[in-house]
This record gives sequence, structure tokens and C-alpha cells, in this order.
Amino acid sequence: MTTTSPAKTERKADRYPLFGVPEGYDSVFLAETARKSSIPVLHVTSDDVHFEEIYEALTFFAPDVEVLRFPAWDCLPYDRISPTAEVVGERLKTLSRLLHRNSKKPLIVLTTISAATQRIPPQQLLKNSVFTARKGENIDQKALQSFLVANGYHRTETVREAGEYALRGGLIDIFPSGSLDPLRIDCFGDEIENIRAFDALSQRTTEDRAELALYPVSEVLLTEQAIATFRARYRELFGAIRDDDPLYESISAARKHAGMEHWLPLYYDQLETIFDYVPDAIVTLDYQTEQSRESRLQQIDDLYSARRVMLEAEQTKKKKGKSESTQSMAYRPVPMNLLYMGPHEWVERLGTHEVIDLNPFAPAPGQKDAGARKGRDFGDIRAQSAGDLYGVIKEHVEKLSRTGHAVMLAAYSNGSRDRLKLILEQQGLANIEVVDNGDTKAKLSISVLGLAHGFETDKRAVLTEQDMLGDRLSRTTKKKKKSDAFIFEISQLHEGDFVVHEDHGVGQFEKLETLVVDGVPHDCLKLIYAGGDKLFVPVENLDVLSRYGAAENGAVLDRLGGSAWQARKARVKRDLLILANELLKVAAMRVLRHTDPIQ
Repeated sequence: MTTTSPAKTERKADRYPLFGVPEGYDSVFLAETARKSSIPVLHVTSDDVHFEEIYEALTFFAPDVEVLRFPAWDCLPYDRISPTAEVVGERLKTLSRLLHRNSKKPLIVLTTISAATQRIPPQQLLKNSVFTARKGENIDQKALQSFLVANGYHRTETVREAGEYALRGGLIDIFPSGSLDPLRIDCFGDEIENIRAFDALSQRTTEDRAELALYPVSEVLLTEQAIATFRARYRELFGAIRDDDPLYESISAARKHAGMEHWLPLYYDQLETIFDYVPDAIVTLDYQTEQSRESRLQQIDDLYSARRVMLEAEQTKKKKGKSESTQSMAYRPVPMNLLYMGPHEWVERLGTHEVIDLNPFAPAPGQKDAGARKGRDFGDIRAQSAGDLYGVIKEHVEKLSRTGHAVMLAAYSNGSRDRLKLILEQQGLANIEVVDNGDTKAKLSISVLGLAHGFETDKRAVLTEQDMLGDRLSRTTKKKKKSDAFIFEISQLHEGDFVVHEDHGVGQFEKLETLVVDGVPHDCLKLIYAGGDKLFVPVENLDVLSRYGAAENGAVLDRLGGSAWQARKARVKRDLLILANELLKVAAMRVLRHTDPIQ
């Protein structure tokens, strides 16, 4: 079975460490490298946290540089759930743009070690998987609908989630993969009169757009060829499918199945990696990225081993005649090397690129130096009970200014920026200019930027709020309560829609009804369960409900007061405990015996 792309080893390139690249300055260095080069820069971060931090810094310091994000799946390896539509959309959007890009702007492709070591769909799949349209142009609605169906979009009456579309005469609502907002296309005949973004909850338009670009919804497109390939390779790997297998049955029927992406190698003749999409790129690696790669492979190995142990235990029970009705839920994991790059292939793939290992420390004589160093930390002053913190900050800023540095102060929020500016002005620092990006000529400026630590070069210095004032306060966005979000969706529920009650399982929404109890009216959702049983849920208790999801055709109603729902919940808890136990066993074995994760 050949499902992986061969490593390209025809060209050997340099790999070297570059010192003097502390955290914060790495984004500045990447932007300068991209500007000087005619080829893309592929930067691999050590984890998701630094992925987000460096993206924010890049957009701040280098607005002239195009940055494409390629995040990792936001689920565990060998999971039963799929990565979210937002993450998949962003990944596919980046891959498609790399294939169809004609811009001359400097380019940085930003990814993580988890994403870089995982195999991805082949380029051939995405070469014809982009649909674009502009305001004022004619649009072939039949061609659009064919594209949407072929690329995994789901038709619905009301568009709420990524990957959905609705057709209502001259109006076409689409939630594009990788987009933050759904779009409403208003057509007069075949001509596009308007393209507007709209709010998925209120359905109200928010702003005009000049164009739209559509990409596939999933990394698994269930074409006839993909289904046939999956069926053949699934049987080849796991033998004859004698029992009911939900995954095998769903894919055979061209239905989406939760977690089906974890069998990605079985759908295509060959998989590739992010390196195949940018074959000539300069590759830069975060400090300690290799250690992160080793930890990631150990995690994958642990989860794969746990799945194998669980599968073998289920098969042993079956042979002894102790099989249960849950046999059909047995998880058959694909071999690790089919979905992930091992250490040898990783080295071979890097060998075809110029690779720069970024290092925050000062160089030894003869080593390459980027010329930056970690900024001043005022922890020693904060530790003194009588220390004049702001006075020392003022003196340090003035010293930097006298030596020709352009000084920038980075705060975490607008409020902290304004407070810090006011305090320093009261200390005697004048002419502090508020800026919204790093492309400024100001000698002393202040901005909102989520850097944890600052840096200094011969010409520039950045002081962060954390370095000046201490531990960073986490910047969290206020999220709506689950019940608040659900209240917004009540008006979007239609008769027959499915919901899940945390105590009673899957029910069917009939209508919103007012009941009078002890003379007090209560607005309730009326739910229908198997056998015609009814349940009324007060709107103030909506936190016990959740939407069933988009795939409602296969839903089966639970019986009110029955044991099936509780049994399923108990079974899931049991499986989680078994999986946790197997992971502990694998971890213990690893401590006793060191093994190479992937050969």
C-alpha cells in the first residue's frame, strides 16, 4: 500500500543554527528574511501558543508581508472526533492559496511542528477546488451548486455553521470554509448585485464584500474514487468486515462520519506534506522544535498503542464468546507511518531545504549572529519593597533613546496601554506616540501587542508589559454562556430539529410553548421522544440542551425514562477510563524501555 509521498533527497542544502534571535525578535527576523528572498519562508513553531503569538507579532511588525497560517488539527491523534470546521477551513484555504498564488509580496507560511509532521491531502485534490466570484460578474448557479456538493458543503434552510449553504431564489447564503462570517449573494438573474457578510445568529447583514472565494470543507472529499479506495484499503489493513462497522458503513454510503479524517491515508493514492506545497522554501525552526517533535511522536505512539491494545482486547473477548453489542464501536487505527512522518523521513525532507534553527542565546566566537538579545526585565526592581519601578523604567527608556534606539512599549490591552502611557508621562517621559503597527518612525511609541518578552537590537528596543510590570494577565475574550447562545438559536429551530438533553438524550423539537404552573407562566421548549413521550424544558434551563449537529438524518430518538441514553453515557465513560489506563501502561513501559517512536 503506497499512501505516502516519497522524500525528495536529490538535493542537499545547508542547515545551521542562528543565534541572537530571542522571542519577539523572531517575527522581525522572519519578515526581513522574507523581504530579502524571492522564495517563501516556512516557519515551524514549537507549539500552538507560540504559533498564535508569532502570528500576531508578524501582522504587527510586517504588514507588508503575506502570512498564511497552517495550524494543526485541534483534536488528539486517533480521536473519535473530527477537527473543527474552522481549523480545517484555514488549513485548506492556505493550501489552496499556495497552489493558486500569483502575488509578488513576500510570503511566510506559518505552521506548527504537529502540523508539519502530519501528512495532508495531495495537491491534485485541491488544484480544481477553488471557486471565486466578484460583485458585478455573472455567476453560473448550477456550477456553483455542483462545486458546493463536490467539496463537502451541506445544504440547509438556515446557514449557521461553516460548510453550510442555502438557496432561496436570487439569494444564496454560504458559510465558506475558513471564513469568519457567512456570505449572502444577491443575484439579479445571473448577475451578482451584492455580496454581504452577515451574522450567523441574527441573520442580519453586517458589511459589503467585493468578492468571495470558496474552498473545500473537509480534507476528506467522499468522491466515488475516494470511497472505493477507502473500502479496498480498509479491508486490506483490517481484514474482512464481518460485524457492523459504523465508519465503514458511513463512508460506503458517502455519509460523513465523526472522526473520519483520522483514516486519511485510506482515501487517496498518495498523501503529501506541507513541504510539498512549498518545495523551494527556506525553513526556519523555533528554538527546541526538535524536542517538541520528539514529544509529539511519543504522544502519537502512546495513543496508537492504547488503541491497538483496546482493539486486541475486544477481539479476544469476541473469540471467547464474551462479545457485547459495542463490538461495532471497536476503533481500528491506521499505522502511524501512514499518517505521520517518522524521524528519518523528517531529516530527509529537511535535507532538501535551507534550514535555520533559531536560537535566543548569544553566539560563541565564529557562530552566526542575528544581532538581537532579550530585553530588560525589571523583576529585580519589583522585588525591592522600596524600588521606584516607574522611575527606573523612565531612566532605561531615556538611556536607550540617547544611544539611538527607537523604543516601543507593548501593552496587552487598550486600557493597560493608556494607563501605562499616563503614568510614564507623569514620570516625565514626553512625546509617547500611540501606534497600531510596527511600521513607525516614532522615536518613542506605545502599542497593543501580545508579546511576553521584549528584545533589543542596535537600532530598536521593545519593552513589554510583562517585563515591566510582572506576570502577564491572561487576555480572555468574554464568551457567551451556552444558554445565551442557545437562546439566540431558538428562533432558528424548526419543527423536527433534533436536540440533546444531558439527562434524557436525543429528542425532537416540536415548538415553543407557554405552560402555566401555580399561576405562573413559563416559556418551554416542547420535545418529543420515542413512543410519543413529551418533555417540556423551561427556557431558563437551556444549559441542559445542545444542538444535535448537522448530520440529523441518522438520528434515533431516545425513550424518555429509558436506560439506553444512560447506558451510552456510561459506556463512553468506561471507554475513556480504559483508554486512560492503557495510556498509563504505555507511559510506564516507555519509562522502563526506551524505544524509537517511528521506524
